[in-house]
Amino acid sequence: MGYTIKKEVRLTGVGIHSGQQVSLLARPTKSGGIRFVGQGVTIPLGLRYIVAQNLGTNLVHDGVTIKTIEHLSAVLWYFQITDLILEVMGGEVPIMDGSGELLYEAFKKVGRQTTKTQQKVLTVSQPVHMLYKDIFLIALPANNLQINYTINFPQNPLKAQNIVFNKRNDFLSSIVSARTFGNVEDVNKLHASGRALGATVENVLAYNSKEYVNEPRFENEAVRHKVLDLLGDLYASGYDVHAKLIAYKTSHAFNNKSIKKLVRLFGPRSS
Repeated sequence: MGYTIKKEVRLTGVGIHSGQQVSLLARPTKSGGIRFVGQGVTIPLGLRYIVAQNLGTNLVHDGVTIKTIEHLSAVLWYFQITDLILEVMGGEVPIMDGSGELLYEAFKKVGRQTTKTQQKVLTVSQPVHMLYKDIFLIALPANNLQINYTINFPQNPLKAQNIVFNKRNDFLSSIVSARTFGNVEDVNKLHASGRALGATVENVLAYNSKEYVNEPRFENEAVRHKVLDLLGDLYASGYDVHAKLIAYKTSHAFNNKSIKKLVRLFGPRSS
């Protein structure tokens, strides 16, 4: 059994990359999986079409790119959505407040209904270790998805942060409202190069070398957001992953490479 939504969801907001108004229309469908549509091109949600960069996870197909799908993907994971049409206007999913909270509220408002689609599950059956410099992700066998995530940035106010995420229901209280974060000096450099033009203190937990520029929603908001990103990157693979993950400072690009390895090891041979 799978799920779709009961009614359409329409959202508009700023694109964090372009700084322009963009919009999302989610439409229920009883079959066909999760499909994004941009400029008339349909892009199924799955590893084949993912192009992950350090600043976000994108879908690319037939010359069309849909950017920043990770927060939406995490919310779809929470609701266990398996079938949905997502029409994106403007080339990227609206960043909203920088978290998944407004996306969650919009989907909760319309509710969900069952479909006949069988959720694809990827079960890790033996330990796997992925490493790049000081970044790592360890995957261990588990009956559901559990994440133990740590970051450590001693040179700025984030310092060391950790969170343990053990079950789907913890998403609402611990993860969904955590915002993306960034150093204002880095944001200024990105703006100067024409990137991250939509990033502001309205949608980013900002800090400088000494202190936060705006108020954190949690003492460890940054690492909570890293879990949001990881959940979204995992579900963007097309699988509901069952594993205990121990993660340290992973990026979207590293997440994507790690998930590809897990699918090679534990996915169906046809993948």
